[in-house]
Amino acid sequence: MPKTRQEKENLIKNLSYDLNEAKIVVFTNHLGLNANELNSLRKILRENECKYQVVKKTLLKKVYQNKNIEEEIDKLEGGVGVIFSFGDEIKGPKAALKFSEEKAKFKINGGIWNKNYLTGNEILSLANLPSKKTLLSQVAGNISFPLKRLDYILKYNLQRLILVLESLSK
Repeated sequence: MPKTRQEKENLIKNLSYDLNEAKIVVFTNHLGLNANELNSLRKILRENECKYQVVKKTLLKKVYQNKNIEEEIDKLEGGVGVIFSFGDEIKGPKAALKFSEEKAKFKINGGIWNKNYLTGNEILSLANLPSKKTLLSQVAGNISFPLKRLDYILKYNLQRLILVLESLSK
């Protein structure tokens, strides 16, 4: 049964809200997947602070008409599903990548991050990045390494000076 105008307006309003709240949005092609497979995807995404919604392209274009990416929406293939990632930016694309590896019919078409449209390959590149926590710990380690090295060098030179002075005193 077709949706009424009011239902469509509510859907557009909810999609706009999710778009503004999400840190990254991923567009997918879910053609060929059955309801159970989509429900398992939704469950995986909920565990990763994400939401999956199947949307008609016409409604999606209305949501994005003021965002200068209508042309990109037209290029999306198949049945359009949208992943809204509300937590860590990488969790949604990572979960989608893992699911697409398990289900060959599920494709990542593109997405929006920092108000810029990304192609499917760019989203896959993001999905292959380590988590934010891992990246931050690597940066912290790289920042602290020179200080630890300086500390070691100063202690080592001080020990050598003490050994030289001890040998001179004997």
